Amino acid sequence: MQPRSNASRHPSISATLIAKGLDEASFPEERLRRFIRNLFRLLFPEDPEYARRSELIWLGLGNASPAITVPIERFIRPIKDILESIIQEILGQADAETVQLCIESIVGQQFFHAQNKFFITQLYTGKKYLPRDVGRLAEHIYSFSIAGLKAVLSIIGK
Repeated sequence: MQPRSNASRHPSISATLIAKGLDEASFPEERLRRFIRNLFRLLFPEDPEYARRSELIWLGLGNASPAITVPIERFIRPIKDILESIIQEILGQADAETVQLCIESIVGQQFFHAQNKFFITQLYTGKKYLPRDVGRLAEHIYSFSIAGLKAVLSIIGK
């Protein structure tokens, strides 16, 4: 897969953290599991300083302006490119729109929790987003996503 921007050729710290352990995985399904886990580590960092920065990023994304273009290219596109390559490997020769929809579904599940942490913890008072909670949530999203990808494969006839 060819990089689409300079950001992809010079990965950000975020993309480097996302890619951690992916090369050691033998199968694309395991790379997806690790990708989801790693993205959750960025969305729910254990370090309080990074957690504050994460909150600021979500605030900025919720009230996006044209200034968000540079961070998207620098931080988000390289992460998208990593996930895109994993999904393409799992789905084979699926069309670009199908791959895009799968990416949006997987990341959307994670972003839902990151953006709605306060709301969710009000509805489910036992939910704290502690490392063990986030680990279980990452595994659930992985299982749910793999089931969805298998359904997509059966639909497109691969």
